[in-house]
This record gives sequence, structure tokens and C-alpha cells, in this order.
Amino acid sequence: YEIITSPIVPFMNIVHDRAVIEIMRGCNRGCRFCQAGMFYRPVRERKPEKILQAIETLISKTGYEELSLLSLSTMDYSKVEELVSRAQKYFKKEHVGFSLPSTRVDSFGVEMASKIASIRKTGLTFAPEAGTQRLRNVINKNITEEEILNAVASAIEKGWKRVKLYFMIGLPTETDEDINGIVALSKKIKALGLKQLTVSVSIFIPKPHTPFQYARQITPPEARKKFSILSRIKRFAQLHLHDPGKSYIEGVLSRGDRQVGNAIYKAYKNGSLFDEWGEEFRLSTWIRAFESCKIDIESYSREKDVEEELPWDHISLGISKAFLREEYEKAHKGEPTRDCRWNGCTLCGVCQEYRTINVLN
Repeated sequence: YEIITSPIVPFMNIVHDRAVIEIMRGCNRGCRFCQAGMFYRPVRERKPEKILQAIETLISKTGYEELSLLSLSTMDYSKVEELVSRAQKYFKKEHVGFSLPSTRVDSFGVEMASKIASIRKTGLTFAPEAGTQRLRNVINKNITEEEILNAVASAIEKGWKRVKLYFMIGLPTETDEDINGIVALSKKIKALGLKQLTVSVSIFIPKPHTPFQYARQITPPEARKKFSILSRIKRFAQLHLHDPGKSYIEGVLSRGDRQVGNAIYKAYKNGSLFDEWGEEFRLSTWIRAFESCKIDIESYSREKDVEEELPWDHISLGISKAFLREEYEKAHKGEPTRDCRWNGCTLCGVCQEYRTINVLN
């Protein structure tokens, strides 16, 4: 697939106002909540030479002053160190900032931190996702608290002062201890000497074609109760919380069937037009739409039986349902599944279904 090197440059400020290069597609880390990680399997890496050529062309044609190396897990690109080293001279000459999407803390070495920080420090993003080791094992986020703290400390040593953390609440088997763990871990990270820490917390939404497609989604009142515990973070960091009502509706739409389509149209007719804008979203409009269509919202947010027929079962991504069931059961046991790039095939079904393999450099 071709690299886009002549994108349309907006004449207004946008959220992600930078140049982007997709350096690889796919991720086999196996986070059990992640739909993209299942959807884009297997891993396919671009050659460093093609990426470097595209970077020069993209910057010269757009005039952007910041570039992001984009993928689901950029630091897992097998030649990321070589790529950054070769691009470093060009970045310095053109005064181009270098940013990464959410960084895997277990693969963020001191050497890479040094090379990235030597260009122009724009801020780092880490995604622990859960506040305790127990819950990270459940979701298959195979990183420890020690690795997280060491990665941030290494980054600070090399000159980084701004860090953003991503967490989720409402994950399967979650308790108040896990919520308090988010506060405790965030406080430890801030105490390392950061100038600015931002903690962003979203609400877990079960997605089709993932091991957690069977899980229950928490209600808005439950989410607000958990958010009240997290409010202590405001004492030492910026705290961004997702809208519980909006997340709840997203969950219904994510696992909805044909009947939900009627409610979507009804909500539209009742004025739900620009709901992505926070000030335009009205939960009551959606509730009335579902009620008028005689749809029970809780039937879509409840936990599913692993043998239950699901509305999307007729759609194949190559992932076998047996693999998803097994992963869901392993989650409740707190058992991890390792990355198949380095630890052997996990029999998810993709390579067998499409007769392909991971493509690494």
C-alpha cells in the first residue's frame, strides 16, 4: 500500500495538526479490549528506506513542523532505532519535531529516549490502561509498574518534562482497589519530577471481534462513582474524563444488531446531529429513541454467554471464535498471552485463514 505524501493541509487549527507516516500495520500484542489489534492482524512493516523517502517528501510538500511515526505500536517496529537514527539529521536540519503515538513502556529503552529527546521534545504518551498488575494481566497488558516508572524516569533524565497517561475504567473483574491503583500509580509518576502530567481516563466499551466482546459494560452511574475516586488526581495532575452517557451509547451501538439501526434513525430525527461535540450530546434523546423503538438498552450492555450467537458472527476477520473464547477465559484467570512475533503462534486463526504471516524487516 502506498504512503500518502501529498495530503490536504487544513487552513484551520485541527486536533492532530502534524504530518503522519504509517510505518507498519497490525499489532500482535494481544490486548484483549483492542479491536484494532484484532482487525489489522498480522503485522506488516514498511522498509526503512521507503519511510525515509516519504518523510522528506511529506515535509517538503506540507511545511509541517512536527511529524508522527504512526502505527498501533510504533516502538515495536523492528528497526525503529535505525529509522530514528537515520532520520535524526533531517529532523535537525529542518527543525521538525518528532512525536510518537501511545508508547509501549516495555520497549522504550534509554537509547531510544535519548535519540528522540535530542531532536525537539514534544511530550510522551504512555498507556498503562490499568492501575494494578492484577488487572493488567487480565487485559493482557504485559508491563509491570517497575517498567512504567523506569521508562518515565529515563525519559525525564533525557529532558522530557511532559507526559500523558491513558487509563480505562469498567474493565472486566475491576474493583475499587484497581481504581485506587490508578491514583497511586499516577502520583508515583508525577513524583519522579515531571513538570506536567495529564491523566486521561476513558470507559471500557466491549467491542466485537475481541476477547472482551462478551463482557458487561458499566452504566453511567457506576462510571461516575469510579470517577469520584479518581478526582483525587486533580491535586497533582490534569485529569480528563470521558462522558459516561456518551460512552454508554457507544457501547450499545458497538454491539447492536439491526434493531438498533431504527433507534439511530429515531435519534437523528429527534435532533441528534452533532453528538460528537460535547455540548450537543443529549443522553435523554437517545434514551427516548430506544424506548420508542421498544429496545431494552441493558440487553446490549449485559455480559454475553461465550456460546451465545452474536449479531456479527457472520462477519469474519480471520480471528477464530474459539480463540476469542479462550482468551476471555484466560482473562478471568489472569493468564497472559505472549506476542506471536517473538513467542510462537497463538493459533488466533488469521495466518491460517488468509495464508499469510507476519512481515518483519
